[in-house]
Amino acid sequence: MTRPVACIIGAGSGIGRATAEVLHREGYDLILADLSTEGLEPLRIAFNAQVAALDIADRHALGLFANGLPEIDALVLTAGLSPSMGSFERILAVNLTATAAAVELLRQRLRAEGAAILISSMTAHTAPVEDPRIAALLDQPEKPDLAARLSELIGPEAALPGMAYALSKAGILRMARRFATPFGRQGHRICSISPGCIDTPMGRLEMGRSETSRNALKAAPIPRSGTSEEVSEAIAFLVSRRASYITGCDLQVDGGWVGASLADPPGSSLKSAVALARLKD
Repeated sequence: MTRPVACIIGAGSGIGRATAEVLHREGYDLILADLSTEGLEPLRIAFNAQVAALDIADRHALGLFANGLPEIDALVLTAGLSPSMGSFERILAVNLTATAAAVELLRQRLRAEGAAILISSMTAHTAPVEDPRIAALLDQPEKPDLAARLSELIGPEAALPGMAYALSKAGILRMARRFATPFGRQGHRICSISPGCIDTPMGRLEMGRSETSRNALKAAPIPRSGTSEEVSEAIAFLVSRRASYITGCDLQVDGGWVGASLADPPGSSLKSAVALARLKD
Protein backbone atom coordinates (compact mmCIF):
# COMPACT_ATOMS: atom_id res chain seq x y z
CA MET A 1 0.00 0.00 0.00
CA THR A 2 1.34 3.46 -0.93
CA ARG A 3 2.27 5.62 2.04
CA PRO A 4 0.53 9.00 2.21
CA VAL A 5 2.64 12.10 1.55
CA ALA A 6 2.46 15.38 3.46
CA CYS A 7 4.00 18.70 2.44
CA ILE A 8 4.57 21.11 5.32
CA ILE A 9 5.76 24.65 4.64
CA GLY A 10 7.20 26.32 7.71
CA ALA A 11 8.40 23.02 9.20
CA GLY A 12 11.66 24.28 10.69
CA SER A 13 10.24 25.07 14.13
CA GLY A 14 7.13 25.47 16.22
CA ILE A 15 3.82 24.13 14.95
CA GLY A 16 5.26 23.10 11.58
CA ARG A 17 7.99 21.00 13.18
CA ALA A 18 5.57 19.38 15.62
CA THR A 19 3.21 18.58 12.74
CA ALA A 20 6.05 16.86 10.89
CA GLU A 21 6.72 14.71 13.94
CA VAL A 22 3.06 13.74 14.38
CA LEU A 23 2.45 12.97 10.70
CA HIS A 24 5.63 10.91 10.49
CA ARG A 25 4.36 8.90 13.44
CA GLU A 26 1.06 8.40 11.60
CA GLY A 27 2.83 6.94 8.59
CA TYR A 28 3.30 9.88 6.21
CA ASP A 29 6.30 10.47 4.01
CA LEU A 30 7.33 14.09 4.43
CA ILE A 31 8.28 16.96 2.14
CA LEU A 32 9.37 19.86 4.34
CA ALA A 33 10.19 23.47 3.48
CA ASP A 34 11.25 26.58 5.35
CA LEU A 35 13.23 29.75 4.73
CA SER A 36 16.39 27.80 5.55
CA THR A 37 17.11 24.08 5.62
CA GLU A 38 19.09 24.45 8.85
CA GLY A 39 16.13 23.70 11.09
CA LEU A 40 14.96 20.95 8.73
CA GLU A 41 18.18 18.95 8.73
CA PRO A 42 17.41 16.97 11.93
CA LEU A 43 14.01 16.05 10.46
CA ARG A 44 15.62 14.97 7.19
CA ILE A 45 17.92 12.64 9.06
CA ALA A 46 15.37 11.33 11.57
CA PHE A 47 12.45 10.88 9.16
CA ASN A 48 14.18 10.48 5.78
CA ALA A 49 12.28 13.58 4.73
CA GLN A 50 12.76 15.63 1.58
CA VAL A 51 13.68 19.19 2.52
CA ALA A 52 13.89 22.49 0.66
CA ALA A 53 14.64 26.14 1.34
CA LEU A 54 11.63 28.23 0.32
CA ASP A 55 10.43 31.78 0.78
CA ILE A 56 6.69 31.60 0.11
CA ALA A 57 6.67 35.35 -0.54
CA ASP A 58 8.84 34.69 -3.62
CA ARG A 59 6.26 33.79 -6.26
CA HIS A 60 8.88 32.49 -8.72
CA ALA A 61 10.48 30.22 -6.10
CA LEU A 62 7.04 29.03 -5.04
CA GLY A 63 6.20 28.10 -8.62
CA LEU A 64 9.42 26.13 -9.02
CA PHE A 65 8.72 24.32 -5.74
CA ALA A 66 5.17 23.48 -6.85
CA ASN A 67 6.38 22.15 -10.20
CA GLY A 68 8.80 19.82 -8.46
CA LEU A 69 6.28 18.36 -6.01
CA PRO A 70 4.98 14.82 -6.41
CA GLU A 71 1.32 14.13 -5.67
CA ILE A 72 0.55 14.74 -2.00
CA ASP A 73 -2.23 13.84 0.40
CA ALA A 74 -1.83 16.68 2.89
CA LEU A 75 -0.73 20.29 2.50
CA VAL A 76 -0.02 22.21 5.72
CA LEU A 77 0.93 25.90 5.50
CA THR A 78 2.36 27.11 8.81
CA ALA A 79 4.81 29.75 7.50
CA GLY A 80 4.08 33.31 8.61
CA LEU A 81 5.10 36.35 10.62
CA SER A 82 3.94 37.46 14.06
CA PRO A 83 3.33 41.15 14.90
CA SER A 84 6.88 41.65 16.16
CA MET A 85 8.43 40.32 12.95
CA GLY A 86 7.47 42.88 10.33
CA SER A 87 5.67 46.02 9.25
CA PHE A 88 1.95 46.33 8.48
CA GLU A 89 2.71 45.84 4.78
CA ARG A 90 5.15 42.94 5.20
CA ILE A 91 2.87 40.95 7.51
CA LEU A 92 -0.03 41.21 5.06
CA ALA A 93 2.25 40.25 2.17
CA VAL A 94 3.56 37.10 3.86
CA ASN A 95 0.62 35.94 5.96
CA LEU A 96 -2.14 36.58 3.44
CA THR A 97 -0.92 37.27 -0.09
CA ALA A 98 1.83 34.63 -0.09
CA THR A 99 -0.38 32.05 1.61
CA ALA A 100 -3.08 32.58 -1.02
CA ALA A 101 -0.50 32.11 -3.78
CA ALA A 102 0.75 28.93 -2.13
CA VAL A 103 -2.77 27.51 -1.94
CA GLU A 104 -3.40 28.28 -5.61
CA LEU A 105 -0.13 26.75 -6.82
CA LEU A 106 0.19 23.75 -4.51
CA ARG A 107 -3.44 22.59 -4.49
CA GLN A 108 -2.87 21.15 -7.97
CA ARG A 109 -0.60 18.51 -6.42
CA LEU A 110 -3.26 17.16 -4.04
CA ARG A 111 -4.48 13.63 -4.66
CA ALA A 112 -8.17 12.76 -4.52
CA GLU A 113 -9.43 13.12 -0.92
CA GLY A 114 -6.40 15.26 -0.08
CA ALA A 115 -6.66 18.11 2.42
CA ALA A 116 -5.06 21.51 2.95
CA ILE A 117 -4.72 23.15 6.36
CA LEU A 118 -4.08 26.87 6.84
CA ILE A 119 -2.97 28.52 10.07
CA SER A 120 -5.12 31.40 11.23
CA SER A 121 -5.15 32.75 14.80
CA MET A 122 -7.47 33.49 17.68
CA THR A 123 -6.88 37.17 16.90
CA ALA A 124 -8.59 36.69 13.53
CA HIS A 125 -11.86 36.52 15.43
CA THR A 126 -11.30 40.05 16.78
CA ALA A 127 -10.46 41.69 13.43
CA PRO A 128 -12.88 44.42 12.22
CA VAL A 129 -14.24 42.51 9.23
CA GLU A 130 -17.81 43.60 9.91
CA ASP A 131 -17.02 46.40 7.45
CA PRO A 132 -17.90 44.82 4.08
CA ARG A 133 -15.25 46.91 2.33
CA ILE A 134 -12.53 45.38 4.52
CA ALA A 135 -13.95 41.89 4.01
CA ALA A 136 -13.96 42.42 0.25
CA LEU A 137 -10.30 43.46 0.27
CA LEU A 138 -9.29 40.45 2.36
CA ASP A 139 -10.91 38.28 -0.31
CA GLN A 140 -8.57 39.82 -2.91
CA PRO A 141 -5.16 39.07 -1.39
CA GLU A 142 -3.41 39.33 -4.75
CA LYS A 143 -4.12 43.08 -5.05
CA PRO A 144 -0.81 44.98 -5.20
CA ASP A 145 -2.22 47.92 -3.20
CA LEU A 146 -3.88 45.74 -0.54
CA ALA A 147 -2.02 47.22 2.44
CA ALA A 148 -2.58 50.80 1.32
CA ARG A 149 -6.29 50.31 0.78
CA LEU A 150 -6.75 48.54 4.12
CA SER A 151 -4.81 51.30 5.85
CA GLU A 152 -7.11 53.87 4.29
CA LEU A 153 -10.21 52.06 5.56
CA ILE A 154 -9.07 51.35 9.13
CA GLY A 155 -7.17 54.64 9.52
CA PRO A 156 -3.41 55.19 9.50
CA GLU A 157 -3.30 55.22 13.32
CA ALA A 158 -4.55 51.61 13.35
CA ALA A 159 -2.31 50.39 10.51
CA LEU A 160 0.10 48.71 12.93
CA PRO A 161 1.68 45.24 12.86
CA GLY A 162 -0.82 43.85 15.37
CA MET A 163 -3.75 44.93 13.23
CA ALA A 164 -2.08 43.57 10.08
CA TYR A 165 -1.67 40.23 11.85
CA ALA A 166 -5.34 40.10 12.89
CA LEU A 167 -6.52 41.13 9.42
CA SER A 168 -4.22 38.68 7.64
CA LYS A 169 -5.44 35.83 9.80
CA ALA A 170 -9.07 36.88 9.28
CA GLY A 171 -8.29 36.66 5.58
CA ILE A 172 -7.09 33.08 6.15
CA LEU A 173 -10.41 32.20 7.82
CA ARG A 174 -12.26 33.59 4.83
CA MET A 175 -9.92 31.86 2.40
CA ALA A 176 -10.67 28.42 3.84
CA ARG A 177 -14.41 29.08 3.48
CA ARG A 178 -14.04 30.59 0.00
CA PHE A 179 -11.97 27.70 -1.34
CA ALA A 180 -14.17 24.96 0.13
CA THR A 181 -16.42 24.71 -2.94
CA PRO A 182 -13.71 24.64 -5.64
CA PHE A 183 -11.70 22.23 -3.50
CA GLY A 184 -14.76 20.02 -3.05
CA ARG A 185 -15.36 19.87 -6.79
CA GLN A 186 -11.92 18.31 -7.13
CA GLY A 187 -12.46 15.89 -4.26
CA HIS A 188 -10.35 17.89 -1.80
CA ARG A 189 -10.92 19.55 1.57
CA ILE A 190 -9.57 22.74 3.14
CA CYS A 191 -9.78 24.00 6.73
CA SER A 192 -8.09 26.55 8.94
CA ILE A 193 -6.90 26.26 12.52
CA SER A 194 -6.85 29.19 14.95
CA PRO A 195 -4.21 28.63 17.62
CA GLY A 196 -4.27 30.64 20.81
CA CYS A 197 -1.21 31.52 22.88
CA ILE A 198 1.12 28.67 21.92
CA ASP A 199 4.48 27.91 23.52
CA THR A 200 6.63 28.19 20.39
CA PRO A 201 9.59 30.50 19.65
CA MET A 202 7.20 32.90 17.88
CA GLY A 203 4.64 32.65 20.66
CA ARG A 204 7.22 33.30 23.36
CA LEU A 205 8.46 36.35 21.45
CA GLU A 206 4.96 37.85 21.40
CA MET A 207 4.18 36.89 24.98
CA GLY A 208 7.38 38.51 26.18
CA ARG A 209 6.65 41.78 24.36
CA SER A 210 2.90 42.09 24.82
CA GLU A 211 1.21 42.74 28.15
CA THR A 212 -2.19 42.37 26.48
CA SER A 213 -1.31 38.84 25.39
CA ARG A 214 -0.34 37.93 28.94
CA ASN A 215 -3.55 39.45 30.31
CA ALA A 216 -5.65 37.60 27.73
CA LEU A 217 -3.98 34.33 28.67
CA LYS A 218 -4.72 34.83 32.36
CA ALA A 219 -8.39 35.48 31.57
CA ALA A 220 -8.91 32.49 29.25
CA PRO A 221 -10.95 29.43 30.36
CA ILE A 222 -7.77 27.32 30.19
CA PRO A 223 -5.28 29.85 31.59
CA ARG A 224 -2.06 28.49 30.14
CA SER A 225 -0.20 28.47 26.89
CA GLY A 226 -0.97 25.64 24.50
CA THR A 227 1.75 23.44 23.06
CA SER A 228 2.73 23.01 19.45
CA GLU A 229 1.91 19.32 19.87
CA GLU A 230 -1.69 20.15 20.82
CA VAL A 231 -2.08 22.15 17.61
CA SER A 232 -0.33 19.52 15.48
CA GLU A 233 -2.62 16.77 16.78
CA ALA A 234 -5.58 18.84 15.58
CA ILE A 235 -3.91 19.26 12.19
CA ALA A 236 -3.27 15.52 11.96
CA PHE A 237 -6.96 14.88 12.64
CA LEU A 238 -8.13 17.34 9.99
CA VAL A 239 -5.95 15.89 7.22
CA SER A 240 -6.98 12.33 8.07
CA ARG A 241 -9.91 10.26 6.83
CA ARG A 242 -11.42 10.69 10.29
CA ALA A 243 -12.30 14.23 9.18
CA SER A 244 -13.58 13.25 5.74
CA TYR A 245 -16.82 15.27 6.10
CA ILE A 246 -15.17 18.42 7.46
CA THR A 247 -14.24 21.30 5.18
CA GLY A 248 -14.53 25.08 4.82
CA CYS A 249 -14.36 25.73 8.56
CA ASP A 250 -12.05 26.86 11.35
CA LEU A 251 -11.00 24.84 14.39
CA GLN A 252 -10.03 26.94 17.41
CA VAL A 253 -7.20 25.42 19.46
CA ASP A 254 -7.03 28.31 21.89
CA GLY A 255 -8.01 27.15 25.37
CA GLY A 256 -11.47 28.63 24.89
CA TRP A 257 -10.19 32.19 24.37
CA VAL A 258 -12.41 33.07 21.41
CA GLY A 259 -15.57 31.41 22.68
CA ALA A 260 -15.31 33.00 26.11
CA SER A 261 -14.54 36.43 24.68
CA LEU A 262 -17.68 36.31 22.55
CA ALA A 263 -19.80 35.18 25.50
CA ASP A 264 -18.38 37.51 28.16
CA PRO A 265 -20.25 40.74 28.91
CA PRO A 266 -18.77 44.12 27.88
CA GLY A 267 -16.12 45.32 30.32
CA SER A 268 -14.99 41.83 31.38
CA SER A 269 -11.26 41.25 31.72
CA LEU A 270 -11.17 38.94 28.71
CA LYS A 271 -13.32 41.25 26.56
CA SER A 272 -11.01 44.14 27.40
CA ALA A 273 -7.95 42.08 26.52
CA VAL A 274 -9.50 41.13 23.19
CA ALA A 275 -10.12 44.79 22.32
CA LEU A 276 -6.55 45.75 23.22
CA ALA A 277 -5.11 42.78 21.32
CA ARG A 278 -6.23 44.30 18.03
CA LEU A 279 -3.24 46.62 18.31
CA LYS A 280 0.37 45.96 19.19
CA ASP A 281 1.53 47.20 22.63
